[in-house]
Amino acid sequence: MPLFLVDRTGCVNLDGDTALAYMRSRHYQYEDPAGSGHWVSDPTSDFGRISRQQDFLRRVLAKVIDDSLYDPDVARALISANSNYIVTDKGLTPRLMLEFANSLKNFDPGSVTTYRIDSTSKTLSDGAQVELPQIGGDNMQAILAIFRGEATLASAPEQELATSTTTATTAPPTADDSATADESSSAQATSGTTLPEVSAEENNVGIAPDRSVTCD
Repeated sequence: MPLFLVDRTGCVNLDGDTALAYMRSRHYQYEDPAGSGHWVSDPTSDFGRISRQQDFLRRVLAKVIDDSLYDPDVARALISANSNYIVTDKGLTPRLMLEFANSLKNFDPGSVTTYRIDSTSKTLSDGAQVELPQIGGDNMQAILAIFRGEATLASAPEQELATSTTTATTAPPTADDSATADESSSAQATSGTTLPEVSAEENNVGIAPDRSVTCD
């Protein structure tokens, strides 16, 4: 990947190559303070890259929404780009894409929260450095519960579990399977209840643009 230099501060429009270089940058440097000629490297490597990728996608989504997402020409261009350059599940049809676009009417990209897996660094005998996942902490467990569909963010819109519309016809339980029947009744009783809420703090590290600063 060639070296790309952004030689001015403030909002910058990136073409495809520079955007890709920015998104892939593990060895990222920034001038601090601006105009000083003093360049500082982001020491977080892949973690910084993750933070910049997440910020970039958040800004792309904001740009798409601001630039007439519901304009047929814009929607058609996005669907075409998705079909040509992104590998997706076969069930993701143009109709579902349009339905998803419609669901973004009241969506604020700035409110999107992003996370990473906590880890600790370890140097192997051959000198290679690896990251060991650390998922035992309360915040990490809350994050994982959200991604597993077991909980929702306290600040997120209320969600409800799907309620089954089918019922099975079975014989009355015997003494041997009464415990199983009790467990089944308990599971049915909780069907349709709302997901528990958890509070999860963002745990990103590295150098990325200030989220509060937006560009037209």
